Amino acid sequence: MNVVVFGASRSPNAEDRQLAFELGIRLGAAGHVVVNGGGPGLMDETLRGAKTVHAKTHGVRLEKQGRVHSVHADQIEHFHKLWDRQKRLIGLGDAYIALPGGIGTFYELFEVLALKNAHQMNPHIPLILLGRQIEAVKTLLASMIHYGYAAEKCWAFISFAQDLDECMDILARLPETGSAVSH
Repeated sequence: MNVVVFGASRSPNAEDRQLAFELGIRLGAAGHVVVNGGGPGLMDETLRGAKTVHAKTHGVRLEKQGRVHSVHADQIEHFHKLWDRQKRLIGLGDAYIALPGGIGTFYELFEVLALKNAHQMNPHIPLILLGRQIEAVKTLLASMIHYGYAAEKCWAFISFAQDLDECMDILARLPETGSAVSH
């Protein structure tokens, strides 16, 4: 199963780097292909972790001047336009995990939520939020629902994992669902 991991291109926090690295190890050891943006930061840490257990890795890179990419991706795709990269990255996923991150990570996370909400993605495909930003996303989603900007059903589109064990349990419980995005 292809597991797309969203995460920061910066990694200022050692705890987040360790979480990303260990996630890569756990996903790879479970036989998953680890897919992400192929960039630096938490993306690199996840791919590096997967490579320590000889797992397959795939980077879907956005070419930006001066960006140093991860050397831990077996398969690499290059894109110059963010929306082209985004479509490919999301389209590869059989499951999604969002680690801590910034604007790009939230863009990816909310695109998956929007696709599920618009019935353009199977709502049962796992979207798991892992790490320090869980409460912020819960608060934001609760506010959108409270003020009528999102439907209550949106809670069913996302899972919140407190740790790696819970994250891997969520992945293991859900059946492989085939292609994520409707074409």
